[in-house]
This record gives sequence, C-alpha cells and structure tokens, in this order.
Amino acid sequence: MPLVVNHTVSNRILLATFSKSWKRQRVKNGHVVYISTANKATIELLVSGMKKTIIRQFQKGERVFVVDGTFHFPPHLQL
Repeated sequence: MPLVVNHTVSNRILLATFSKSWKRQRVKNGHVVYISTANKATIELLVSGMKKTIIRQFQKGERVFVVDGTFHFPPHLQL
C-alpha cells in the first residue's frame, strides 16, 4: 500500500487560540512558528464559513507555521 503524506494548509482561519502548551518563535519576514511543549496541546480555530470552532490536538514537539496569515499544520499520514 502506498503511503501518502498530506499537509493541512488553510488561509480561512479567522482566529486561532493556542493553549498554554505552545511556544512561539519569530522567523524571517514576520513568519511565526508555534511549537507544542506538551502532549495534547490544543488550538481552537474559528474558520471562515463555519458556525462552530474546531479544536485540534497536537503531540509534544509538533510545529505549526503561520506565513502571511496562512496556517500550515503538521502532515498527517494516510495508509
């Protein structure tokens, strides 16, 4: 079976609320990297066109990149 890696990318996020289990690092040109510091670190997302917020959980060490308002989440694997 082939292994497919997909990156989740969204520019429709209006508001992202990070739990206390995140560390923020600035990178060149205003890009920001968030690194989870604990397992089950969460981000609550308000996405354009959706009535409810989405809560995503991450494992320790996973990174979320924000580039010009676009969120780049860790890849997920599909078998």
